[in-house]
Amino acid sequence: MGLDAHSQEAYNAGLMTALVHGSSAMTCDRSAHKMDGIHSPDKERAKRVIVEILRMSGGNCDSTTRIFKTFYYAHLFYAQKSPGYLTDWPIVALEHGPGVGNADELFAELIAEGVIERRRAHVGPHASMHYRLLINQIPDLEDAEIQAIREAVKFLEPFTPAEQWQLTHDYSRSWNQAKQGDELNIYIDLLDDDEFEKRRARMRATSSIIDDIWTKG
Repeated sequence: MGLDAHSQEAYNAGLMTALVHGSSAMTCDRSAHKMDGIHSPDKERAKRVIVEILRMSGGNCDSTTRIFKTFYYAHLFYAQKSPGYLTDWPIVALEHGPGVGNADELFAELIAEGVIERRRAHVGPHASMHYRLLINQIPDLEDAEIQAIREAVKFLEPFTPAEQWQLTHDYSRSWNQAKQGDELNIYIDLLDDDEFEKRRARMRATSSIIDDIWTKG
């Protein structure tokens, strides 16, 4: 029995993540878990990461773009040095690069809980959103997770929102290959072009073997 198209796509995404992240990644990749329909991403953990982004930014952030890009890069910095994932919350393709999936839901809950406030601000004649942290408390995160967020904040600090967009346009393979709204397998962004092609070839070979097994079974 073969996989249907949706399950095959999820399997391929999980397989590529395993090839990028190591063989153990296949067991915890959210794409693979979606095949059984029971996995739900950890919303509270994603909210803690947003809180830490604001805390590391001095308690204020001048744009939604900066939060989105810091969230994305924090996951990459964490994956470079640690097993597993910073969060399993979806990172999706938006018009101007990777963004936080269902971000309005996360922001709304943090506002309702009295953790952050969000207000409209202006840069000259241009409208923007300003975020401010209302609590002085370190979120429940491991040291390695906090360090990854710190690195992402520091990395993006010199860049304007437009320059942050350009960074991901230039370097995010997952975003460039996706359609708007797609969930991204961001971990392929850690590979250079040669390594990506080698691992994609391995993925195709492995996928072909698995498909033969399902078909003959």
